[in-house]
Amino acid sequence: MSVDRSETAIAWAKRNLALNSVLTDANTLVHAHVFDFLADARRRRRFDLAVVDPPSYSTTRVRGDAFDVAKDHPKLLEAVLAVMRPGGTIYFSTNHQRFEPRMEGLGASGVREITGRTIPEDYRSRKKTVHRCWLISV
Repeated sequence: MSVDRSETAIAWAKRNLALNSVLTDANTLVHAHVFDFLADARRRRRFDLAVVDPPSYSTTRVRGDAFDVAKDHPKLLEAVLAVMRPGGTIYFSTNHQRFEPRMEGLGASGVREITGRTIPEDYRSRKKTVHRCWLISV
């Protein structure tokens, strides 16, 4: 299941699934604001695995709200944790170049940075960090 509030991103994901011969009936694409989706899912769903890769910054004209990963990642991760089964796994990544994680207050059983294992080979020699990733155990 992929959730994105951007219709363009959902259409792109649909095309990529088709190009890679991935069955769309086994891969649900949801066009929704992630916080709305997670609030609804909290009442009726649980997940074993989540890949959380939010934009560094986004705004919505319709709702007039903004998301800043540097400021809002604890709120997002708490909402994801609320829909996870015990023993589940969350991968959280960001491309924000000056990101400072604030994950010590999360209700997770473990948080471990795994950036070194997730940086593409062609970015490993760069001096500036362009990507960071954590493994969060529920």
